[in-house]
Amino acid sequence: MGVLSVCSFSPYDVYFVNKSRNTIFHFYDSRGLDIVSNSKEALKELYLKRNEWILNYDRERIHLNYCVEQR
Repeated sequence: MGVLSVCSFSPYDVYFVNKSRNTIFHFYDSRGLDIVSNSKEALKELYLKRNEWILNYDRERIHLNYCVEQR
């Protein structure tokens, strides 16, 4: 996997759309990205495979979304 460099001074918003998984990757600047989807399963798969991508201040909230049984 290559490294993507996005300049924080860019006037453009950078999005990658994966239509087959209904997932959007929004590279907000060179520090990171937001990932959104209308499929909780697609996000859970990313959560399990790429857990190291999660920022520490988001980790607990995201963990609760995917690791706690819903009643």
